[in-house]
Amino acid sequence: MQFRLGVPFVERSLFPSPIVSVPLHLRPRYELAALEAPRTKTRAADAAGAPSALRPARPSPMTTATWLKGHGIELVETPDALLGQGERGGFVRLARRRGEFVAVKVFDKSTSALVASLPLAPTHQHLVQVMGRLSGSGHCAEIRALCSGGELYDRIAEEGALPISEALVLFNEMVSAAAHSHACGVAHGQLRPEHVLLNQGN
Repeated sequence: MQFRLGVPFVERSLFPSPIVSVPLHLRPRYELAALEAPRTKTRAADAAGAPSALRPARPSPMTTATWLKGHGIELVETPDALLGQGERGGFVRLARRRGEFVAVKVFDKSTSALVASLPLAPTHQHLVQVMGRLSGSGHCAEIRALCSGGELYDRIAEEGALPISEALVLFNEMVSAAAHSHACGVAHGQLRPEHVLLNQGN
């Protein structure tokens, strides 16, 4: 099985020091709770069921659909087309581009300008391939290769702990991807199961 890291990369120069502390509210939720009681819902389902007052503001797929369509990208309108939602806004949707399925990450308008100014993620066999980035009219989106196996987080929640041999393979691939990113001058910043994407049947 292989995985891909799937979160926007941040230039190392943006951090004031090489050591980045993680605030309490951003620390992984699985550290204690997931080991005691497996989750029965995915993160997307949890977000959908949260009170609207607690959800971060994010662009609506309906307001960005026309903009994306003008660039040859058509969002898929099915119940399972929403692949993920960002904690700070934005969403990832299944879409069609030039006859093939892709994942489209639409960034929240408050971060669009910053993301548009950053270089694309490095190319590596264990990093999600970014096929391109679109920006304009206050929008910013990335077209990414589709990882059909879903998130590692959801697999652990549904099936429990991975066998040691499989976990070691995934860990080695993750370290390889992180080392390559660091050599290219970028840092991931949020290494956790929610951001590890799997390829189905691989």
